[in-house]
Amino acid sequence: MRIINIYISVIILLPILHCKKSSAILDANNHEGNTWEVVYEVQDIKCLSAIDFVNENVGWAVGDSGTIIHTNDGGITWKKQESAVSFDFRDTQFLNESVGWVVGSNNTALKTTNGGREWSIIKFKSDTLKTLMSLHFIDSKTGWIVDNWSGIWHTTDGGDSWSAQESGTHWAITAVQFFNKDEGWAITTNNIALHTINGGNTWESILIPSENDHVTVVCIEIFFIDKEYGWMAGWYAGAAPALNPVYYTSDSGLYWTTQIKIPCSGINSIVFLDRKIGWIAGRGKILFTFDGGNSWNIQHEADDAVYLDLCFVNESNGWAVGYTGKIYKYIYSN
Repeated sequence: MRIINIYISVIILLPILHCKKSSAILDANNHEGNTWEVVYEVQDIKCLSAIDFVNENVGWAVGDSGTIIHTNDGGITWKKQESAVSFDFRDTQFLNESVGWVVGSNNTALKTTNGGREWSIIKFKSDTLKTLMSLHFIDSKTGWIVDNWSGIWHTTDGGDSWSAQESGTHWAITAVQFFNKDEGWAITTNNIALHTINGGNTWESILIPSENDHVTVVCIEIFFIDKEYGWMAGWYAGAAPALNPVYYTSDSGLYWTTQIKIPCSGINSIVFLDRKIGWIAGRGKILFTFDGGNSWNIQHEADDAVYLDLCFVNESNGWAVGYTGKIYKYIYSN
């Protein structure tokens, strides 16, 4: 399992996803019996941390040692792109086949406007070396990045310049998602969700409930399918328990509740296609729900796998990446 510096006494894995999501109402029966298989493996690195597709054919995956790989045939073949850096990447997002960003350790942020044929380095004005954990752009100009020193960074010029926003927390921030230029969410490694309605000028801290006041919930991933319905997932700090919590809201985040505890000892990624159908991935397992997260079924299991990120562009095209540098493809048989 990947261990990263977040300057608190827990171990976390870093996912997040930015693939396009279907808003259609889907038939859960179409996903019964489907599975996942390895379609590619990067030989010279230990980890692929994030994956993003803009359609069924075109996608990117990023990972250790400045690795960026690209496919334009739905993942059948992958080609390495030159990043010109050797730091570990944590997250990537593409708006279309041309414009995208990558972030990672040592304040590393890159941008491309030609599909990754060339990458430009984005400079951050920071006195401290940070790991940039997650990013989210709502268009080609407006975006946010969060880091492992409780930082939130905002740009309105496509990443050419960044301004720091006050998060109000001292904990690592692991994921961020915005609906528009005003409203967004971020999560931390200490039972705290952050919510803004003014573009990040101010952030409200929301305590995530825990059954035990002495146990910290390390929140890793947040995902809203729309403004009302959202999920958060992570794991309990300390020893890796057999069951870990999934939190749920149906009222735009006014109230979060523990929806269920699932048999996965480290939840790293969560994605939904609509309010009912979704997937969760973590250590050794990918699980599927057909009822909005009230129940989860193991769809794929591998003892040597640690899944870090999931990406779906529609109900029949999904991918997963993680530790060991493998890319998994969702095998849709219906």
